[in-house]
Amino acid sequence: MRQVLALLGVVALGSAFLSACGGGGSADRPEVGARKAACTQSPNLARAAVRPAALPPEPVGELLPHARFVVQAQVARVLYEGEKPEQDTHRDLAGPLPPDRCQVVRLNVTRVLGGEDPGSALTVVKPLAPYLLKAGQNTTDVAFVVRAGDPFPIILGRYGPYPIADVQAALGTGQ
Repeated sequence: MRQVLALLGVVALGSAFLSACGGGGSADRPEVGARKAACTQSPNLARAAVRPAALPPEPVGELLPHARFVVQAQVARVLYEGEKPEQDTHRDLAGPLPPDRCQVVRLNVTRVLGGEDPGSALTVVKPLAPYLLKAGQNTTDVAFVVRAGDPFPIILGRYGPYPIADVQAALGTGQ
């Protein structure tokens, strides 16, 4: 009898642990499914970045015409993180490959620099690209350039947000 109770306890604990580690809930929940679909449908910026000669970031001026929102924001939460894709073998690269998984994140908007006003919070897709966003990371000197997307807007830029000074210069707003 004790062994059965102990086994049930282990199963319950394991189940609780797995649901806690699953990115906020069961994969059957509608919001998790929508976040996973958003990651699946987002562009793959990682493949362009992982090459023997790394590509430079896109000039912010080339991305601004595609932007719906240009905002300064804090990363409030990572709502969904896709699985790490299988890595091709890159024998001609030195050092470790950067992380490149899709994320759906909640941004708390602190300032609108251009485009539409998204309000105080914005849920966006960080497409498959060689960087990761973390809740609470320092984003005080950068701006997110975000294009429209379905079901969530998508962060533009191969390597993440751009320095505020570069964005302001491209927008012609200065300080």
